[in-house]
Amino acid sequence: MVLSLTIYELTNAENSDVEQETERALNRETSEDDTHPSPVDRFRFTSRIVSQSEPPLSGMVWDLFKNREKLTTEMTSLVQVRMQESI
Repeated sequence: MVLSLTIYELTNAENSDVEQETERALNRETSEDDTHPSPVDRFRFTSRIVSQSEPPLSGMVWDLFKNREKLTTEMTSLVQVRMQESI
């Protein structure tokens, strides 16, 4: 039996170390060594952007693609090839 699962359909296993590290990385302050603002600073800067000319869009990002299945299958294949090449 062949499953047609793509990398976009994988679920994350709970891992408190990964969650803690992600939280730490997202909330750290920008340092003098950074070439760009830290994520928390980027979130703060972008939260101040006000768009009055366009109403917020509803729906899912996937709705923007004509063929989600084709795209995710193609990208999964590409990732698999690149991973094989790196071994």
